Amino acid sequence: AGEVGKSTFLKQFRLLFGSGISIEEKMTFLIAIQTNIIQAMKLCCFTLLNSPTFDIDNHISSLNLSNFETFTNNELFSSLSFSDLLKRVQNLLKEKTIKTIF
Repeated sequence: AGEVGKSTFLKQFRLLFGSGISIEEKMTFLIAIQTNIIQAMKLCCFTLLNSPTFDIDNHISSLNLSNFETFTNNELFSSLSFSDLLKRVQNLLKEKTIKTIF
């Protein structure tokens, strides 16, 4: 039977009672989580940019546009390294405008 949680159950069982997770598995999970965070921030920025109620001119003084543009400019986004993108996510999450809106 597919999609009933067999592998999830086995992973949890192995974590609790078995040998745990290998370094390779940890790195795979870490990369997957970080990728999800980056994609979520990109979606949030695009949603914000295209929102009829958001006026970017009102937020320019408090919003670091270079961090924001990272996630709304596909060319810039694809030119940055994974670690640079993660740093910019962290920077955006610290910004007052982003905290207020989200």
